[in-house]
Amino acid sequence: MSTRKKKSITSLQQIYDSIMELLLKVKPVLDNRKDQNWRVAVEDLNQVASLAESFSDQRPRSSKSWSHLADSLDQEGVNLWNTSGLIGKCEGDDARAHLAALRLAAFRLVEAGLETKPGIESPLFLSID
Repeated sequence: MSTRKKKSITSLQQIYDSIMELLLKVKPVLDNRKDQNWRVAVEDLNQVASLAESFSDQRPRSSKSWSHLADSLDQEGVNLWNTSGLIGKCEGDDARAHLAALRLAAFRLVEAGLETKPGIESPLFLSID
């Protein structure tokens, strides 16, 4: 394996580890919606979204070496999105800010789990000759 690929995989692993560490801090706050740590949780969720975007930008074309990381991030994103449905039932400006941070992080995690970045072309618009 080339040095560049090894460096890329190591970097992806570090990003993944950072995301998982942040999620470990955030999940207890999500379980206890009356918790006063929401301000920190929102900052952490924004950091998760940023890290997940970095993961997407740095992943190599070959999916064999990082697919297990992507699958895990995808699952975490789905879990966060499902949790956002419960928070969406709360009222107030703070709840909307929490919901926005939660859904952005969830979206970025699911996006990081995609095998390839979606292109402009869609199979629905391709002509069959």
